[in-house]
Amino acid sequence: MDFLRDRGAPSGISVDDAVLAVSELVTNAVQAGADRIVLELTLEGDVLTIQVEDDAPGRPAAREFTDDSERGRGLGIVARIADHWGVHQTDRGKAVVARFNRSVST
Repeated sequence: MDFLRDRGAPSGISVDDAVLAVSELVTNAVQAGADRIVLELTLEGDVLTIQVEDDAPGRPAAREFTDDSERGRGLGIVARIADHWGVHQTDRGKAVVARFNRSVST
C-alpha cells in the first residue's frame, strides 16, 4: 500500500480509494484460499486499473450488506468507489479489476 501512497495519486484519483480497493481485492483473494495472488497496477491515459489475479476456486460477486454486516462488504465497497469493476477468467484462475478514471473520480 505504501507504493501507492509514496508515488502519489495521479491527478483526479483518490489515493485513499485506490489503496482501499487494493486492500479489499487482495483480502478477498486471501480469504478465498488463494495460493497465488498477483497484483497489477497500470495507469493508461486517464485510467488507473487495479487487477488482482488469484487461483482460488469460485467467482466473486458483490453482495447486499447492511451496517451490521461483518463480512461480504469488499466488492460492494469496490463497486461504490471505483468507476468500474468486474471479474474475468484467466489461464491461472480469475482476475478482479477495479478502474478509476481520473477525469471522474475525486
